[in-house]
Amino acid sequence: MARKRKSGGRHEKKPSSKPVFRSPFEDLAKLVRQKTETVAPHKTTAPPAAEIPAPPQKDDETLFREAIDGARPLARARTTRIAVEPPVTVNIVSEEAEVLAELSD
Repeated sequence: MARKRKSGGRHEKKPSSKPVFRSPFEDLAKLVRQKTETVAPHKTTAPPAAEIPAPPQKDDETLFREAIDGARPLARARTTRIAVEPPVTVNIVSEEAEVLAELSD
């Protein structure tokens, strides 16, 4: 059976002056306070700007006319219509249904 060691005595550690864990932001609050004290807020009083009146509201027709102002119509060279092909539908049918249809005819 192993013996238990006695605590204390000859191998006591001295507390070090350097902390084991260093917090990089521990002095941050103090630095911020010092910075705000040294830098006084710079307030400038500018003369109030003259209020610019809002442009009058325009109706939709006026806005549309202004938007298309200067547009020219497309040439009317192609007056023929292009025929649209009917959509092709493909019904997926099982082979068994096709055989049954062949036999029933």
